[in-house]
Amino acid sequence: MNHSEKAQAVARETGWDLDEFATERGWSGVGMGPVGQHRDSDPLDKSNYIVVLKNLKERFGESVDDTRFRHWAVGWVEEVVFDNGNAEVVAAVDEWRANLDDYPIADEEHHSQMEWDDNHPDGDRWCYSEDSTCGCDRPNVNDPPKSTDDDEEDGVDEVVTQ
Repeated sequence: MNHSEKAQAVARETGWDLDEFATERGWSGVGMGPVGQHRDSDPLDKSNYIVVLKNLKERFGESVDDTRFRHWAVGWVEEVVFDNGNAEVVAAVDEWRANLDDYPIADEEHHSQMEWDDNHPDGDRWCYSEDSTCGCDRPNVNDPPKSTDDDEEDGVDEVVTQ
């Protein structure tokens, strides 16, 4: 079968039976990429994974899939996989790779929403952005606690929230 080098490397590490996986799908081999994600991925990796997988599945149907592996360091890894013998899919994957190498965001609007959701998981209460100038009006959990002048005079370190 015609498996990509990346798929073969993953198979060596995980025991994944590439031939069986490809045969079950009617593929001539397994290719991987151009994007993946894991449990600790940032919003950019998550967004690119969702956008690219959706695009490739819409264009090539059953010639594209995704798969998940356990990983000792990050819990799990998900990868886009495809029929490595389908020249059109391979060309589309190569085009995505080139585009992401040139500009690393597959869809700016989607990424922006993912980043907002990641920084504001509890809606309107707190901001978890590492950049305290995220632009929202929520108190940032990464900012140092604010105290009043009265607190400093009597030695009280009471946190005042907005």
